[in-house]
Amino acid sequence: MATLFDIVNKQYFNVLAAKNKELYLECLFLLQDHLDQMTSEKTNTKQKVIEMIADLLDSKIETSMFDDEDELIPENSTNKDKAAFILNLLIKRQWLYMEDLGDYQVAIHLYTHSVKVLRVLREIEANEQTEYTGLISVIHAMVTRLSKDDIGQFEQMYKRTDELVSNLKTLRSNIYMQYSNMLKSASKDKLMELFDSLIKYKQAFFDKAFYNLMTKDTLKKYKLDILNGLKRIIDDDETIDRLAQARINDKFPTIEDAREFVISKTYDVIEAFENIDRLNQSISEKAEMYLNVTISKIRYLLNRSGDFEGTFNRMFERVLSSDHQKTFGFVRLTDTRNLDHDSLYVERRAAERIAPVRIALSQKPLDQAMVDKAMQDLKKNQRYSIRTINHDVLQLLNGKDQVIASETPLETYDDYVRLILIYLYSRNDEAIYTSEPLGIKATVNKVSFSDFVIKRRKRK
Repeated sequence: MATLFDIVNKQYFNVLAAKNKELYLECLFLLQDHLDQMTSEKTNTKQKVIEMIADLLDSKIETSMFDDEDELIPENSTNKDKAAFILNLLIKRQWLYMEDLGDYQVAIHLYTHSVKVLRVLREIEANEQTEYTGLISVIHAMVTRLSKDDIGQFEQMYKRTDELVSNLKTLRSNIYMQYSNMLKSASKDKLMELFDSLIKYKQAFFDKAFYNLMTKDTLKKYKLDILNGLKRIIDDDETIDRLAQARINDKFPTIEDAREFVISKTYDVIEAFENIDRLNQSISEKAEMYLNVTISKIRYLLNRSGDFEGTFNRMFERVLSSDHQKTFGFVRLTDTRNLDHDSLYVERRAAERIAPVRIALSQKPLDQAMVDKAMQDLKKNQRYSIRTINHDVLQLLNGKDQVIASETPLETYDDYVRLILIYLYSRNDEAIYTSEPLGIKATVNKVSFSDFVIKRRKRK
């Protein structure tokens, strides 16, 4: 079986690691755009390609060029000489190849694998997201319109399914990395940076594509049709045989091998769509978990008074100055392994085996003061829930359709925590409102943040 470097030059990727890598990639993108627009092979002759690259070099203020061994090319070389060097290097590394047109004319083309690599590099550079709902619609169309001998469409069906599942799993894996990078250097002095990073992450990386998948009815609408269509393929021996017959090649030389391929790929797609809801749920739970960690860190940074040493000294000062021995009951020394007060480490605790104990219910009436305290604690724990935030937003809107965040009351610590939660919960399907960034900075009581509009959600 052929390996990657049986297809591409062993030094193929050196182009992307050379000192002139940005320039080489810019030339490749330029040539790709030109080839996409050309209508005749005579428009991409070697001479014209050299002129295109030379024009690109002319547009740059100063371009230092290095040869194949990263040695500096003499500055007295013309841009046309440098362009010829770049073109010859890309041909040598097998990004490009030449076609003889006759009459001493040579055309320049991109290898098929180069077109694929450049497409991926453009997507990375543009930070493009996979539109999951679009992929599901394409898979649905392929399944419902699959011809009995259209092996090409069948292969595209399972490749698109693999792309969908792979991208969702990658999204789940990257959640930790994104939140970890945000919290790595978090401090009270960098709260603004932390807020901006969190907002950019929710807008650009996580919310758009996945939010559409979770809120639009595309998956619910098409999932059953896709599964039923795939099960009809499995149950139809004629369809399996004709697809297998079309699949026979060097890799699958017999009808039995081809049938096994078709059946296994069909079951792979069935399994993917049967498990996709669980996968989406695990993504939501993981995102919620790390979002709560971030909120806790923000609250800690907002509410921290002094460093650990100061807190320790004040605690002992109170103990030593007290005349009551009972005061010592509030103090307990614990080995914390000298953790830095900015550390996010939480020590693991071994799970304790607790034997069930029969509860003896007292016949005495409960103490009303105890009941009142329990109710107060319950309300305190619920003040940051989605239901409480919905209630707060209704009061802020006060009958209006929208309100600007910076115009809401922001006087206490709880007011700022509430404002942060209003923005974070705005993407939640249970929220009765949405938020929209204004792209401007607002400063209220010496606290700066990215301003946004709180809008009443319009239910369909």
